[in-house]
Amino acid sequence: MRVNQISDQQESTESLGLSSFHERRRGLEEEHKWLLKQIKRKRTELKNFLDQMRSIGMEVFTRLSPIHQQMQELEQEIHELFSEILTTRKLGKKSRKDIMGVYQNLQMMGLISPQLAAVGTKNATS
Repeated sequence: MRVNQISDQQESTESLGLSSFHERRRGLEEEHKWLLKQIKRKRTELKNFLDQMRSIGMEVFTRLSPIHQQMQELEQEIHELFSEILTTRKLGKKSRKDIMGVYQNLQMMGLISPQLAAVGTKNATS
């Protein structure tokens, strides 16, 4: 009788062990499916986000393009005005130096782009 009780206990322990193993496996499979769905959802969200960013980038570029062009034209006009002032007008040394200082400060502050050829170096002695 004792042997039967021991074998019954072993069978119930083994059946409990297998059933908890199967439950754990089922739980892991469900969690795996849920995680795959989350990954798919996040990939879709990322794709949509990237599409929106591309669209916004193109819209910004389209809107800013005319403004950027106008800024470049104005900047070129400023360079031409300084060039004209410094090359065609008779200026005293102090006036020329002051005008060159303003022109260089505008370039150093980044308000206008630097010009490679130094404007006003011609006739600098007049």
